[in-house]
Amino acid sequence: METYREAYESYKRACENYGMESMTFYHFVTHLTKEQLNEYDNQAS
Repeated sequence: METYREAYESYKRACENYGMESMTFYHFVTHLTKEQLNEYDNQAS
């Protein structure tokens, strides 16, 4: 779950950079596909 938290933090930073509102961690984890989560995880690493 820690990798998803890191991926979420990366997602939140991207949203902030573009002036977008981010979703909650719960929605991030439950509404993205496994491939999307993996991509955010790769970007966070």
